[in-house]
Amino acid sequence: MQVIRTPEERFENLKNYPFEANYVELPAGDGTELRMHYLDEGQGEIILCMHGQPSWSYLYRKMIPVFVEAGYRVIAPDLIGFGKSDKPVNRGDYTYASHVFWMKGFIESLNLTGMTIIGQDWGSLIGFRLVAENVDRFARVVASNGGLPDAKGIPDEMAPHLNELLASTPALPAGEMFARLSGPMEDRPQFMYWVRHTGAHLSTIVMTTSIVPGLRRFRRKTTLPVPGSFRRLCRLFLTTRQFPPTGLPGRCSKNSKSHGLQPTGTLTR
Repeated sequence: MQVIRTPEERFENLKNYPFEANYVELPAGDGTELRMHYLDEGQGEIILCMHGQPSWSYLYRKMIPVFVEAGYRVIAPDLIGFGKSDKPVNRGDYTYASHVFWMKGFIESLNLTGMTIIGQDWGSLIGFRLVAENVDRFARVVASNGGLPDAKGIPDEMAPHLNELLASTPALPAGEMFARLSGPMEDRPQFMYWVRHTGAHLSTIVMTTSIVPGLRRFRRKTTLPVPGSFRRLCRLFLTTRQFPPTGLPGRCSKNSKSHGLQPTGTLTR
């Protein structure tokens, strides 16, 4: 597997990010290894903070001090392809199964148990699948802008129309693309501009991009149905009945302007 790394100097003098870097070598799945970066702050019960796309552990910079002060140990990894972690060059290496495999290797390598997992965006779809396979390692589940979809009631006939809509979406420059993402929905889900931009302007990509994951994100905000292929994606997931009882170690709200999480309460044991 061909891999690149972002130079360390690119991360110097980041605001509100004074944390020490930690690294672990993980099997890539093809006989090679990948280096995953993670934060490890505090002592006590473990909170595993998993970010989504297109973020990294920086997402949790304001929450980590709150958790640590409340007596928790915070583990915040950068998914492969994000932040300080290794970045495979081949776009085809970024599959859902691979991300789950890499994260499974991560928690096994550190022998993490008794965890409360916070899954944000794609961090939930990857992380909660991890919970379903390793229930003995987790105590609680917190979903933030995420979950495990069941794909009930999705019409198969919508897929061709949505694929045509995606194909007709222009590949805009970065500035225009982000303006569309932050603006109101017009004739198509805003995430389509992200998909087209990454395909046209980036030589590598940090996560598998398709029509399906984007529609999952925008499903709650629009009346646009999700394509039938979404049902096939969801067969990858185990049902939520295999999850342990959930509980919230505190309250967190999503800040839609910064795509980040802000603490809104104090943790108590």
